[in-house]
Amino acid sequence: MQHRVTTECFWVLCGAATLLGISVTSYGWVLNLIVFLIEEYNIKSITAAQISNIVNGCLSMLPVVTAILADSFFGNIPVISASAFISLLVS
Repeated sequence: MQHRVTTECFWVLCGAATLLGISVTSYGWVLNLIVFLIEEYNIKSITAAQISNIVNGCLSMLPVVTAILADSFFGNIPVISASAFISLLVS
């Protein structure tokens, strides 16, 4: 019984650590997007912040969309693999 609880706690902590890491990297990515839009495309800071908010909102909804696709059409393993691959490309 003790081994099972330890294993379950380990996987919960791994999931929490992964979520924390993804949150930190996506926040840094969005801040860099604002700077990139301002410096490279000469967009005003308010407009750049609005664009980054839209991008951040779309990234936040991505897990919900992939969960619906996984349950409805493809199955868990192909969607998890594709999501992990896309996450590695983006991060």
